[in-house]
Amino acid sequence: MPAMRYTRCLSATYIDHPSRGPLKFFVERVSSWNHQDPFAFDLQIREGDQVTCYHGTTSLLGLRHDAATNQVTASAAEAYASAAGYKDLMTGWSPGVLERVENDRRLVSDYLLSAAAESTDGHYRNREEGYWQNLLSQAFGRNWQPGMDWLIVDRESVVGFASDADRRQILGPIQAKYERVRADLQNEDSRTWGPPTDKGLGNECDFLAIGPAGELLCIELKHGSNTSGIYWGALQAAVYRDIFAAALSSISDDIKALVRQKVAIGLLPHKALARLPDGEFRCVVPVLAVADPNDRSACWDLLDKVMQRCPDARVPVVEIRNQQDPAPVPRL
Repeated sequence: MPAMRYTRCLSATYIDHPSRGPLKFFVERVSSWNHQDPFAFDLQIREGDQVTCYHGTTSLLGLRHDAATNQVTASAAEAYASAAGYKDLMTGWSPGVLERVENDRRLVSDYLLSAAAESTDGHYRNREEGYWQNLLSQAFGRNWQPGMDWLIVDRESVVGFASDADRRQILGPIQAKYERVRADLQNEDSRTWGPPTDKGLGNECDFLAIGPAGELLCIELKHGSNTSGIYWGALQAAVYRDIFAAALSSISDDIKALVRQKVAIGLLPHKALARLPDGEFRCVVPVLAVADPNDRSACWDLLDKVMQRCPDARVPVVEIRNQQDPAPVPRL
């Protein structure tokens, strides 16, 4: 079996770097920088010793530690090059620069607000999938409370492999199984299902969460306006379940280490530690979550047909309707 990993923790060198001062400030203040919208910015730890700030489906800023130079540098897409403070942030984060950033706290916040304003509507402002990604990540992450169904521990979750050959060996058969179901339906009735496509079902799970019984949840999120996304979403959730189930014995300790570190730096509450299982996660459960669902959409009948065709894609489906209380409710 190829080696699999989920190593998204920051290194001890990064944690002990002088950047810890402003990084701490960044973690503590980022949710308050957009006074009209506390969900606008979502911080996550990424493989490669990086902290990333998401605005819906786009990354606005990354802070990466370079072990060779022991420096922390900022990076962002060139699409945000005209945002306020971009040039000042895209420099080596030496202690001198860190001191300046700490003293001029508006530099980072002004950049993020400006970059968010320049992002396309589809990333966040249309209040569709990207908006709900940020909202749920924080509602069931930083703002998690005991008793909630989900403790979201990461987003855009991908199992890592030592090589592309190893990745293909594990992912290839899993993805092919469910892509074949989609292809068969499309070939039989392209008017209903759309024409056959070469686009894969992917391997990136929207949310990785821990359930109340120590189960690992692979959550695929769709907005109610995304008709085809919803009925194919059952296949996607099944793909993620099978991938993470294959990797479970290899990555359980990695995931628990990530949770502990996120608690230590303030990205998860301390009480989240109580949800960690003593050993390996009990099982992997797929979930298809639909935010702001449209009850009159044709997607529900088509979703049923997908599940009938592929029993392994009979995944739990939940609805999220209330932004103030986004508790997932099973769809009956």
